[in-house]
Amino acid sequence: MPATAVTQTSIDLVSTMSEEVWNNQNYDSLDDLVSDDFVQHGPVTGMELTGRDELVSNIEQYHAAFSDLSSTVNLVFGDESGEYICGHFTNTGTHDGELMGIPATDVKGTVDVIGIYRIEDGKIAESWISADMFSLFSMIGTYPETDSFAA
Repeated sequence: MPATAVTQTSIDLVSTMSEEVWNNQNYDSLDDLVSDDFVQHGPVTGMELTGRDELVSNIEQYHAAFSDLSSTVNLVFGDESGEYICGHFTNTGTHDGELMGIPATDVKGTVDVIGIYRIEDGKIAESWISADMFSLFSMIGTYPETDSFAA
């Protein structure tokens, strides 16, 4: 069944975030993409980000650790109302900067990410992110201290 117009608009919103923010590092675009009271749950159990500033800080951490970071949208779909959107992404990059206290290893790796997004008033209001962090840390050959997962 084809997506409704409102569902397609929400799908485009999530896809634009991947392209503009993750691939192009255009953090200013978040003003148009996420709500003022945005909340992200994950990608690590117990981790929660609140607001654009915390979101930008978190994304910048990954861009600093993987200067060639690239996010590919594999699949995005949503409910009929367009309120909930689910996406599967593949992120690739070379670990050439510090990540959560782990020095650069120059290892190129790939991590799968699943996100569920709640759309409200044309913006992403909330997200639940699950990333294969175990595979990421296995690829770079070490694991951070547990307190490194705090926002």
